[in-house]
Amino acid sequence: MKKFIFSFLLLSIAALNIYAQQGWFWLNPLPQGNYLSYVNFWGNNGLIIGNGGNLLKSTNLGNNWIIFNNSAYNIAYQAFVFDQNTYSIAVENNRLLKTTNGGNNWFSSSYISGEYPNLFFVNMQTGYAVYNNFYTYSYPFKLYKTTNGGVNWSLNLSDTSAVMRTIIFPDENTGYITGSKGIWSDSVLIYKTTNAGVVWYPINTGLNYEVRSSYFTNGNTGYLGCHNGIILKTTNGGINWQNMGSQGNSISKIHFINSNTGFINSQLNTKKTTNAGLNWVNIIIPEINFYYDGISNYVSVGGNGGISKSSNNGLNWINYSSSIHNGYCNDIETVNQNICFVACDGIILKSSNGGQNWSKYENHNMATYSSIFFLNELTGYAGGLFSTNGYTNIQKTTNSGENWFDVNAQNVINIYNIFFPTTQTGYAATKWGSFFKSTDSGLNWFQTGSFDLFDQGGLFFIDENTGYSAGHSYSSFGHIRKTTNGGINWTETNVDSIDMLNDIKFLNSFTGFTCGYYISQEMNNGAVGITTDQGITWSFQNLPVGKIFELSIADSNTVYACCENGKILKSTDVGQNWQVYQSCYSDYIVSLDFINQNTGYAVGYWGTIIKTTDGGGSPIGIEPISNIVPGEFRLFQNYPNPFNPVTKIKFSIPVSSQSDVVNIFIYDVTGREVRNYPLGNLKAGIYSIDFDGTELASGVYFCQLASGVYLQTKKMVLIK
Repeated sequence: MKKFIFSFLLLSIAALNIYAQQGWFWLNPLPQGNYLSYVNFWGNNGLIIGNGGNLLKSTNLGNNWIIFNNSAYNIAYQAFVFDQNTYSIAVENNRLLKTTNGGNNWFSSSYISGEYPNLFFVNMQTGYAVYNNFYTYSYPFKLYKTTNGGVNWSLNLSDTSAVMRTIIFPDENTGYITGSKGIWSDSVLIYKTTNAGVVWYPINTGLNYEVRSSYFTNGNTGYLGCHNGIILKTTNGGINWQNMGSQGNSISKIHFINSNTGFINSQLNTKKTTNAGLNWVNIIIPEINFYYDGISNYVSVGGNGGISKSSNNGLNWINYSSSIHNGYCNDIETVNQNICFVACDGIILKSSNGGQNWSKYENHNMATYSSIFFLNELTGYAGGLFSTNGYTNIQKTTNSGENWFDVNAQNVINIYNIFFPTTQTGYAATKWGSFFKSTDSGLNWFQTGSFDLFDQGGLFFIDENTGYSAGHSYSSFGHIRKTTNGGINWTETNVDSIDMLNDIKFLNSFTGFTCGYYISQEMNNGAVGITTDQGITWSFQNLPVGKIFELSIADSNTVYACCENGKILKSTDVGQNWQVYQSCYSDYIVSLDFINQNTGYAVGYWGTIIKTTDGGGSPIGIEPISNIVPGEFRLFQNYPNPFNPVTKIKFSIPVSSQSDVVNIFIYDVTGREVRNYPLGNLKAGIYSIDFDGTELASGVYFCQLASGVYLQTKKMVLIK
């Protein structure tokens, strides 16, 4: 086993002291690991937009970048930047965020919900949205237009037989929409306007290509990139098209920086033209999204937060991001405030200083480390999937991970979980539903049971005899199994209402938690279950966070769970109520471990390791306005009022609500609760949340702030 020591040296990336940050912050990759979708420069001033609410700014042609986090969004689908201070971002939940002061302040509107929206904004006020459903005939192509920045949208064009993929306006009046005449047709159809969408007329090109991208350098000259690598060019506004030849691969993106210089991206490479598409040459650019100044400077951004720069036309590149590991991180185990381990694809990572630096332990015989468990600072175990050359799937260390050795477990394959309730007794669960046990500190293992579980989710033992497992099977849905005699016998509880169970943890011998998600329901909700009678009965809550992967019990009241889309669940009342938090990551978080109610680590895809020291910050939807301790509980009047459809609700908490949770309730005039915001335990401060009444009827509503004995209500008026 090889050992590598990595101390991250950021190449001119401005970063704050990690212990001073609020919410979740990055340990790997650095400076951050979210996908970056947009980069542009105005002179020396640069802007990068990415997922996870990330804005990065430079004032010296990309040699230094400062990260600004915008908690208002998670996924940036499209960005429309008009200058370095004015831009709009299309984000999740059909929202459009806009700023006119470089991201210091944001205001929100919405766009029409539907399948596969493709937006294009001519300016901050005027935009278009193309909608299709490529899989059914139930939703034909529709084009919507807004002239007030997305506040209102009106149907601008519809074609029941067309599938339109791309939209572009080379100027405010001239626009092109490109697609095909039918869902399964390659017959190219173009709609064109020369009067800002007042009238659209079809251009039947007579061509048969599957168009994937388009770009127009002016009102007459344009290019189409096709699935088979063909590039088509027009110089007369789309009436006639010239075949410029095939570039060999499906073209996903085509764009030009001037009339002569353009780029195409395909599945395999990037190509450049400097003569208006007559010739194309391969160029090496690290990421798919990039800026080129037309002289010699490139800045590329993309996956895993990658940022690279070239000052000599791409001959050499400087990487401005760093990562100790770019593969999957599958499990994390914290030993104390300073020491933690991460099980990854083929490697184990260790930090001895709270995540500031990492050591890397590599074993070429283990393709994937899937589980890691430490009894104390020195003794730990690692389980894996897909070992090579017949090697065991369980390894042990007795010197805090400095060395790992194989144990006698030749028949123990595809380990999903390892748990040691005592120093002598340990259990391992495999992917395929088998259980193994060791009674000599993990040196030898023997099988104790086998079931038809397809995926073994969680494994937890209260003592050396009593334990639980959670998973799901081929034949039915979720399963919870329990043993009280050290794995000799297992009793089974079917959880037919939940498709997938991924983890199980117990606070004490009576109270336990499990988590998973639904795949057989359209809502695709996550689920958290709780038992208070030693696993005899379970009650489940459906939570709109997608897949839930793992639980961590921080103390006698506080429980966390990690989810897809970078979301974290938190309960401060032993699982009775859950608040949703957005981490700094936008993709899957598959494992987390908390040392106490505030300090925890989480890991996920593409080398993601993140940390919090304040319990994850504030729940989604709640925004801290001031840390100044106010003098009273107070619910302020919402603003604006009347409103349509969003209003801001401001309130103050004079003391930390560690004993009382904070809730905001919205009622209609009949007293029916229409919305509930369980905000949990909040620190003293002034906060605000946005209330969206899009789905509610016009009328009078009442907002109520409740915490312990405190109760205050305000009247709100929704006018549509």
